Amino acid sequence: MTNNSQKITRRSALLGAGTFLLAGCGNSRNPNLSAAADLARKFFADRAFTDADVERIPFASIGVQVGSAAEALVVLATVDGDTLTWIAADHSLIQTRHGRIVRFKSGDIEVVTVPSSQDPIADGAVAPGNFIRLLDFPKPKLYSVPAESSVTEAGQARVTLLHGEILTRSFIETGISHPLAWDFENHFYLDLDNKRVWQSNQTVTPQLPPIKIRVLRPYSGDIA
Repeated sequence: MTNNSQKITRRSALLGAGTFLLAGCGNSRNPNLSAAADLARKFFADRAFTDADVERIPFASIGVQVGSAAEALVVLATVDGDTLTWIAADHSLIQTRHGRIVRFKSGDIEVVTVPSSQDPIADGAVAPGNFIRLLDFPKPKLYSVPAESSVTEAGQARVTLLHGEILTRSFIETGISHPLAWDFENHFYLDLDNKRVWQSNQTVTPQLPPIKIRVLRPYSGDIA
C-alpha cells in the first residue's frame, strides 16, 4: 500500500438467496460492527431487505443484483485509496473504483482489470470517448485480454436509491473483446452535480449476466 492509501476494515454482510450471510473481516475497535451483525441475524434473515433495514446498519452499503437473482445488501469491507472492496461470507468479492467493477471473484469465476489499462470510468472521468481495457482471467489463464469500449452520453435518467428517486446523467458503454468473441453493454448513472456513480449495470465476464449495483449509503471517508 502506498503512503497515500487509506485502508479500513469492517465486517461485511451479504443478503442473498433469502439468507443474510456474514463475513468476518471485523474491526474489534468498533463495537457497532458486532451490533450491525446482530441486527442482520435477528431482523434480516429469510426476507428481502427494505430501506429501513439499510438504515439499521450505519455503514456504506450497496445493493447488488446478478441477472434476475434477488438483490443483495452488501456492506463495505475495506478501502484502499480509491478502491472499495465488498466481500461476501463465501469469500466472493467485488472491487469497485469510482463505480467501475475492477475485480470480481466468485468460486472459479474471476476477472481483474489490469492496473495499467485505459479506463476513464475507473479514473472517475466518465465522458464520451473510446478506450481499451486489458482484462485478466486467472482460472483459464488468459491474461491482458483486450476489451475495446465506446462511451456515449444518453441524457438524463431517474434511478431509485435509499430515499426515493433521483435524476442522473446516463452513459452507455458498448464494447467488444475480439479474442473472446464477447460483446457487452454497460450503463452508468452519474450525479448531476459531481462524478459519483449512483447506479450501474455492468457485464464483467462472458460467464455471467449483467451485475446491477446501486449505492444505498455512499462511502464518506470515515473509518469509524
